[in-house]
Amino acid sequence: ADSRCASVEGTCAAYCPNVCMRSLTVAIPSSTPPDTKLHIEGTSSDGQSINPVTFMSYKKEPKDPTSLTAHRIMHVALPAGGSYTARFTEGYGQDTVWPRYASTSYEDTPNECGENFLSFDIEQPSVSCDELILNGNAGEGMPGGSIENWRHIAGGVQVVEGGADGSAYSLLSNNTQPGGKYYALAQYLDTRCMVEGYMYAF
Repeated sequence: ADSRCASVEGTCAAYCPNVCMRSLTVAIPSSTPPDTKLHIEGTSSDGQSINPVTFMSYKKEPKDPTSLTAHRIMHVALPAGGSYTARFTEGYGQDTVWPRYASTSYEDTPNECGENFLSFDIEQPSVSCDELILNGNAGEGMPGGSIENWRHIAGGVQVVEGGADGSAYSLLSNNTQPGGKYYALAQYLDTRCMVEGYMYAF
């Protein structure tokens, strides 16, 4: 990304002598398509524009993609102290998308070789917040129902016949471990619809 870096021939790596690179983890839902890309541009701490760079998740598919703790992870390395803007796309498309949430955290020790980024802003396209829960009817109208978008803390998640108010299906998280206390169904909400100070009832 930095103009002081040189590409290593035959690889996707770069050699950056005398450049302090800070590492940032960007975690997004495991249900996000595997070809999701994160495009970043901006300026380094000295005000010089970086070469636009694109990151992808190279982590193998999670063993249990329905687990609440399963994420797709992108490892972002950029010059310390810079100001950056980012956006997500899917596949070969160029339209900006939002994966419902994006959690960021530094991987390296703070101030180990340089300061934190001055800013790291991810573009979030507008959205309608009329339906905060996705697939709230467990796939009503689909043969066998669907668990799409649902996660579990423990006990798994499955569709069973017979739902509330005469609907065809419901969701079940079945804890089979003796003495287990913490198990439940869960779903990641779109952070664009979350307003600080508001209370939500489902």
